[in-house]
Amino acid sequence: MTKKTFRGIVNEEWLKFNEIKQKKNQKFKSNQTCVETLKKTTLASGSNNNTIKIWDLNSYKSIHTLTGHTGSVKCLQLINKNILASGSCDNTIKIWDLNSYKLTHTLTGHKGPVECLQLINKNTLKFGI
Repeated sequence: MTKKTFRGIVNEEWLKFNEIKQKKNQKFKSNQTCVETLKKTTLASGSNNNTIKIWDLNSYKSIHTLTGHTGSVKCLQLINKNILASGSCDNTIKIWDLNSYKLTHTLTGHKGPVECLQLINKNTLKFGI
């Protein structure tokens, strides 16, 4: 028996979730562009409709939608258990409080879409355009 990684389990759950949604004929209004694991049973997905959805993997339902970007959400990075960063085609990085689901900061000045984010240490976030 092969041992599954946490990331592998989350990927399997995401595939199951998509299969269930398709079987119920519930179409997504847009394409998901990125996924970030928040907790063992919670996932965030960014999409082309400028939103980030928070998903409960036990119920396969969206439990919250984060709005604020004006372009497709291209990348997500969990900063700590309560803070999520998102990069977008609107040339910004947004910082979200996952306890209140509120936008706390917007980082501007990028000359193009923010397509990747990586946490270097607890105080440094690296991005790519």
